[in-house]
Amino acid sequence: TIFIILGLLLLLIFILVLAFQKEVLVFQSDEVLPTEKSKITRLITNCIDKVGDDAMFKIGLQGGYIEVPESISRSVNRNVRISPMNVVPYWAYGETKDVPTLQEIKIRIDNYVEENLRDCLFNLEPFKTSYDFVEKSKISVNTEIVESKVIFNVNWNLEISTKDGGVIAEINDYVTESPIKLKRVYDLANTILDKEMIELKLED
Repeated sequence: TIFIILGLLLLLIFILVLAFQKEVLVFQSDEVLPTEKSKITRLITNCIDKVGDDAMFKIGLQGGYIEVPESISRSVNRNVRISPMNVVPYWAYGETKDVPTLQEIKIRIDNYVEENLRDCLFNLEPFKTSYDFVEKSKISVNTEIVESKVIFNVNWNLEISTKDGGVIAEINDYVTESPIKLKRVYDLANTILDKEMIELKLED
């Protein structure tokens, strides 16, 4: 039995080596382009991750807002100031609740990514020195805030080429995920608030 297993393993190794040699033999120079496409896609998704995380950090710091409305930021009864630049809006004041909905938060994240993704990407060194690009569409973002993560769906039609004019790829859609459990935190905060409005335990 041992010799049969060893024989099968050797046969498998032999087949893999042959397959690998065949791939090397038929490899053409123009097949470098998919590798470049993967590299560019990775740069774009890294920027989506960065800008998306920046948006969620602001959302978390400022009670569901990226830019706190003046009606809240200028009212001493509706926020607590944590720095000269940042305030945390109260989700309740007196008997009034004012909680941003998940849909409102989603739209704020969408808008932030749409406004900042371009600068993140085009300020990277490869896009300054190695690539040219043509934007064939506007940036459109659809953020999904699900139970255990946040998913960023981005549609942005970009044609990327090398400086000598060789077209690398035309890329349209990108999907990336953040492990931040934004929905769980939001739901827990709402549960605490609802209990507080009934029992006033924080005042105690």
